[in-house]
Amino acid sequence: MTLAAGSPRFRLDIGESGIAAIADARLRELAEYWFARRDGTGVPPREAINPLDFPRLLPNVGLLDRVLAEDGSGSERFRIRLAGEEITYAVGRPLAGYFLDEVQPDRYREFAALLIRLAVERRRPVYSSSLFHDAGNIVNGLTHTLLMPLHRQESVEPDMLFVCQFFQHREDGGLRSGDWLSVTPEIRLIVSP
Repeated sequence: MTLAAGSPRFRLDIGESGIAAIADARLRELAEYWFARRDGTGVPPREAINPLDFPRLLPNVGLLDRVLAEDGSGSERFRIRLAGEEITYAVGRPLAGYFLDEVQPDRYREFAALLIRLAVERRRPVYSSSLFHDAGNIVNGLTHTLLMPLHRQESVEPDMLFVCQFFQHREDGGLRSGDWLSVTPEIRLIVSP
């Protein structure tokens, strides 16, 4: 699947793959955890996610609440309920209580909105590896992210996102290297094992 994002020059290829295609072992483990906790809606309820099951990942975990506009327009925003210490450090400012569109750089906002829309509409985890530009403590680095939809007990529609995000400084080797100005984002819808 190819989607245009932003200017006509910028296109994103979105593929489907199994958990094994996720480059980061910690995110693979979390994707398996998510799939094992799904209920009849195909999405885990928030109550099925126990932070004590993955304590070493907590600094990189976030929770987002889907907030529908009160005017009945159907528009939505995502409020940050929780942002772990590593996420807060990378961005360089507190995030909890803010809407995503209030704290994301302009160039990243549309990309993040696409990832969220895919996770919610497809009711599946979305893995992404992309450049991360912000004014915080990670500038022109990489981020490896897994977004996983959740629902509250009283709802069957995804109305939360469980996020795990790792950051890589430009000078760190690791999962991606090369010309950092031309790194193409990787986006994968993760299929059931």
